[in-house]
Amino acid sequence: MGKQLKVSYLNFILIIILILPLALTSCNSGNTKIPVNSPTTNTTFNPTGQTLNPTSQPIIEPTNGPNKKTADTGIINKDEYSLTVLSTNDIHGHFETMPGYATIIKQVRNEQKNVILLDAGDLFKRGKYENYQGKIEIDLLNQMGYNAMVLGNNEFKVPGSKKSKKNSGTLQESDSQISDLVKWAKFPILCGNVKLKNTDNYMEGIKPYTIVNVNGMKVGIIGITSTSPQEEKLEMTVNKNFMSGLMVVKELLPEVKSNSDIQIVLSHAGMSINKKIKDVSAVISGHDHMTTFKPIDTNGIPIIQAGGEDTNHLGRLDLNFKRQGNEWVLDSYNGKLYSDEGIAKDEKIKSIIDGYIKRPMPTLNPIR
Repeated sequence: MGKQLKVSYLNFILIIILILPLALTSCNSGNTKIPVNSPTTNTTFNPTGQTLNPTSQPIIEPTNGPNKKTADTGIINKDEYSLTVLSTNDIHGHFETMPGYATIIKQVRNEQKNVILLDAGDLFKRGKYENYQGKIEIDLLNQMGYNAMVLGNNEFKVPGSKKSKKNSGTLQESDSQISDLVKWAKFPILCGNVKLKNTDNYMEGIKPYTIVNVNGMKVGIIGITSTSPQEEKLEMTVNKNFMSGLMVVKELLPEVKSNSDIQIVLSHAGMSINKKIKDVSAVISGHDHMTTFKPIDTNGIPIIQAGGEDTNHLGRLDLNFKRQGNEWVLDSYNGKLYSDEGIAKDEKIKSIIDGYIKRPMPTLNPIR
């Protein structure tokens, strides 16, 4: 009997030893808090420490070619798409309208999902502050979030030059000026119909076209300019070929179409060329200083031009597309021009302008 009790007691002790760790683990697990995956808010600050409004930034990013994977926005499953193109042209240094345009641009970006912003050339020459050689205007375009601009014929001309024909600038002065524009700009500067004679390359930093990804839709933008500098036999053209913009658009279109869904021409070539362009969805125009309060329709292609110099405007073109097989085809469009009259001025844009105006007027080639 005593031996049996001893065995039972030992078995009881063994059971306690085996069960006790399991009981302790169970108690501890009941008191452990499981982490919860809560959403994270990413806030961006500007240098002053103020929060930036995300809706003030364009939902646009450049693409690097056909191999770049586009954002999965579901657009591929839809049969309709709308794109709003805002544009300026031939500002010629009359940038006092830009603070008002900036306010309008922010409002349009808040109201429309798919927006791009372009400039059709002749930014600064002949303006009161032209000796800054486009630095003021490029700073403004950077701040306003432009996606591309095309060189105007006046971007080749250097203000204040006394050493060249028609005081238009020597070859070195002109090339240096364009190089600076490229360096300052945070967006691509386009010009597909000007190449260097000795290499057949484009000018350094200048692109013939760019592809902009607008919420999953790739928009190809071809840039062409006026051939007037070569026709005037200006000195800065001695190492360059100014080719027909119409011919260049035809040559570039197959490559651009293979890399994009929609094609637009950003043209400073003038209306005589623009009206002959085919197989694109729209032409954003400059050079003629025409004020097209309604787009000009040429064979179903809308052309818009927003005035020039002291009568410049902000252009707007709303393009509506439908899918036909593997292509996006322009179905309808609307267009108009905005004036800055009565529009509240964007304080950031105004402060950039005020900062330059308060400085002493620079001499030629001020920023090197």
